[in-house]
Amino acid sequence: MKKNRPLCMELLLAGMLISLLALTPDFTLAQCPDATIRIEIFTDNYPEETTWQLFDQSTGLVIASDDLSIAGLPFTLYSWDVCVTSTGCYDFTINDAFGDGICCAEGSGYYNVYFNGALVTTGGAFFFSETTTDIGGCSSQGCPESTVALQIFTDNYPEETSWQLVDRSSGFIIAQDNLTGQPDQTLVTYEICVAANGCYTFTIFDSFGDGICCSFGNGYYNLYLDGILQATGGSFGTSDLASIGNCAPSGSCTTCQGPPPANDA
Repeated sequence: MKKNRPLCMELLLAGMLISLLALTPDFTLAQCPDATIRIEIFTDNYPEETTWQLFDQSTGLVIASDDLSIAGLPFTLYSWDVCVTSTGCYDFTINDAFGDGICCAEGSGYYNVYFNGALVTTGGAFFFSETTTDIGGCSSQGCPESTVALQIFTDNYPEETSWQLVDRSSGFIIAQDNLTGQPDQTLVTYEICVAANGCYTFTIFDSFGDGICCSFGNGYYNLYLDGILQATGGSFGTSDLASIGNCAPSGSCTTCQGPPPANDA
């Protein structure tokens, strides 16, 4: 067995989970006067290893936290709503005491963080901790119009992975990278400033042809536009692609002409 420790642990009744709220698929945010950060954690087989903190960047203080060793149940979805200011800037950190994250060796755990209902970050495959910065109204950084955010969690062969983002209107590659030199099983993030009304095609490549999941590690990618998840994946062959932004529906065009008029002769 990978983990050698007693299975005996104190578990409180579900009715005693004061701050842990079970979610339904169509959840509604708490009634905060200004803005809400929602944190969701689906536990793995060892919830007692999991803790999290939410920091206010302006003060460096922890404004919310929890420890699932107190009353966490395995394979259970928990959520917390934290009232914040819409102009505040916050950092979220999730920790695993054993150092194997919450996915995927001991169950398919995951976490999601939302700001006013828009997904900001998601994950689960990390080691001792993972941090997401600049949640909320962070004015010190950011793009003047729109932001494409890309997360790639590498498999065991990151040197096989590359990606590009193409502006469909010009056909130019506006951002790209090759993950050669990146560590195995590591989260790599990118932010690209784009035009608010642009249409873009994202393509991820694997030179060996086995994607980034699941033969040689549980790699994945997440693609966001202005904080909203647009595409996610990992199990593909040589490539996977997604179109994002203000794109015309498939099969439509702006310069199409109708058929020639019928000949009455």
